[in-house]
Amino acid sequence: MPIDETTGRPPTRIVPTTTHVAFHIDDLDAAEASFRERGFVYLRGQFGVEQIFVQDPSGNLIELTPY
Repeated sequence: MPIDETTGRPPTRIVPTTTHVAFHIDDLDAAEASFRERGFVYLRGQFGVEQIFVQDPSGNLIELTPY
């Protein structure tokens, strides 16, 4: 299987199905407001549960879900 954004390399865009780390947080609305204020590109939606996906400066995908 070739290595690409679906198998481990940081994706070039937010792809919820790629390899990522997830964290439970208390307030998704506050996180979203913070990302918006700082100009971060993020994706919020319901993919089974309410989630926010954002990339770190290296392109690694981070998932945030309510605690």
